[in-house]
Amino acid sequence: MNKERKLARLFSALSDETRIQILNLLNDGELTVNDIRDVIGTSLPAISYQLRILSSADLVKYDKRGRKKFFRIADAHVKKILNQGLVHVGEDLMDEDSDIEILI
Repeated sequence: MNKERKLARLFSALSDETRIQILNLLNDGELTVNDIRDVIGTSLPAISYQLRILSSADLVKYDKRGRKKFFRIADAHVKKILNQGLVHVGEDLMDEDSDIEILI
């Protein structure tokens, strides 16, 4: 797979609000599918589907312990991409309304 296709796949995986929510949760540490469901409030199959997409784009990894899978962000690059995106959105908001305070 060429680098442009890999990059497109990465951005495609990041283009969904639920997947961004999952990455934000995993930014704080490992979680199971049930943990993620409890916070996001959607079905287990829906969370599993989103995690498969994130995993196929090499954004998340998991360790299997017994019958549970513990998901985490794949590496520091993913955290940096996520945080840079949040900073970028924050900068855009600051340009639109200078009274908005961004906490990152």
